[in-house]
Parts: sequence; structure tokens; C-alpha cells
Amino acid sequence: MLKSWLARNAIFKAKYTKWAFLALLAIVSFISLLPLTRKYTIVLNSSTKEVHNTWTGEELLDTLDAERKRIQSALVNFTFPTESSTRSIKELLLEEGGAQHMTIIISYWRSGSTFLGDILNSHPATVYFYEPFKSYRAQQIRSPPHSEEAYQLLTQLLNSNYSDTEAYLEFEKNRNSFVKQKNIPLHRVCKHKGAKCFEPHFLSQFMKLYPFMVMKITRLRLSLIEPFLISLRYNLRVILLVRDPRGIMTSRSHHAWCNKDPDCAQPLHTCSDMIADYATAIRFSEMFPKRFMILRGPRTIGDFRRYFREPTWMNIY
Repeated sequence: MLKSWLARNAIFKAKYTKWAFLALLAIVSFISLLPLTRKYTIVLNSSTKEVHNTWTGEELLDTLDAERKRIQSALVNFTFPTESSTRSIKELLLEEGGAQHMTIIISYWRSGSTFLGDILNSHPATVYFYEPFKSYRAQQIRSPPHSEEAYQLLTQLLNSNYSDTEAYLEFEKNRNSFVKQKNIPLHRVCKHKGAKCFEPHFLSQFMKLYPFMVMKITRLRLSLIEPFLISLRYNLRVILLVRDPRGIMTSRSHHAWCNKDPDCAQPLHTCSDMIADYATAIRFSEMFPKRFMILRGPRTIGDFRRYFREPTWMNIY
């Protein structure tokens, strides 16, 4: 039986070895061509990507002009309150040498700041910075060296100067879609333009188009905002949004990301921050009565509107 099997196997080998060899030769020949083809494809894609992610002069001007016209259209029926010292939108445009109307919300994780930010971001001529210090994860910025880094970044953002913000822009590129969509104008213009929308020279011009700017921060303590309130360069208003710490900690307990750092997970850290902010808030209320406000986290839009009934505070809204 064994001899019979070996005989049949020998016939099989003789019959199919030739075809197997030819097939193997064809496969080897095909594989040998892959590096050349792959190299060519990579070079082509790299070249295409490089061109795609670089603004041409005409494209940049067209994009800025289209957005400028959209903003002007959104402001056609805009009127200033009689109590407002501002009489023209040009007074609020950085590109016209004006002072952009800025509102910074300082708050704590799970205090309703996203809700308030969305309300202030509702006007279509508003640019919104949602958590510019999100790269610090669940850590608070209270003192050097992080406070110095935060000061530098805030200075650049408030002046619409992105020439030295590489780390910030690199982080922004990789943020999730929820965060990117918060900046509605930038998301709308850039959703099909890729990485070119994170080029400093584009952002430095694009952000100057808007008369209103809103920024929501939960990782920076209130005292670090003082230099910007003191400076006469900024048309700035600051809101400290607070909430009962028991509600804050209860809400945080449902979020796994918060449990990784004591700044978020430990009540002692949060209460210490709130006490420090309270002391600063008392001082700010005396120093900047028309540009600083304390809000206790309400539940509805109507509650927030009641806070803003005095038009002289927000001066615009």
C-alpha cells in the first residue's frame, strides 16, 4: 500500500511541479515590482498632500473675503443698546484696528460652563475657544511653570497671533469632533480643508474677522486672569461661574476621566480652588465692577437671561 501511495505521489509531483514553479515565479515577479509601485504612490500622495495642505494666495484671500461677507450679513440687523459706548461694528474688529468684544468664562468641571458658553456663542459673528487648556487633562493651572505657559498662550489667543503656538495647534488638530464643532465658524470653513486650517498665518487673519469672542476655561484659576483685566488693550469681560460643590462632586463621580487626578477627584482640591477664587472675586468686584460678574450655575436659559438684564455689564448682549 505504501509503495502504491508513493507511486501516485510521484506522478502528482511530476504533473504539477511545473505549474507550481511557474505560479511561484509569477508571484515573485509581482512582489518584486511592489516597492517601485509603492514608492511612487507614496511620493505622489505626499506631493498631493503637501499642495493640499498649503494655502495659495488666491484661495486664502477668497476664504477670508467669503467669511467677512458672511459676518457682515449676520450683523445687518444688529443694534447696540443705548447704554453701550460702542456705536460701530468696526470698533470691535481687530483687522480694522478695533478691540474685539471678549468674554471669558472661568469655572469648574461639571458646573454648567458648557451650557453658558453655548448661550454666549449663539450669535453667528462669534468665535468660540472651548477649553484652550484641555491638554492639561484633569489638572488645574495655579502657579508656575504652568501659569506662565498659560499666560503666554492666552496673550497670543486674545491678540489673534498664532506665530508661536505650535504645541497648542498640534493638540487642536487631534481633538475630537465635539470640541472642534464648538468653534462653529472655523469648523464650517475648515471641515474640508484639512491641516491647512491650523496654519498660524491663516488663523492669525481668520480670527480677526469676528467682533465677538467667547472663551470657556475650567483649568485656570481666576487670579491668573487679572493681568488681562488690568490691561487697557483688551475689551474684556470675565464671568466666574460657580456651583454648589456637592453638586459638582456628584456630577464628576460619573465620569471616569475625572478619577485619574486629585485636582478633579478630590473634594479638598476643588474646595480650595473655590475658596481662592472667592477671595479673588471679592477683589475683582471692587476693581472691575463693570467687567467682572459672579454667576451661580442656574438650570435654564431663562435663569441666565435674568443675569444679563443689565445691559451696561455685557455692553453688547
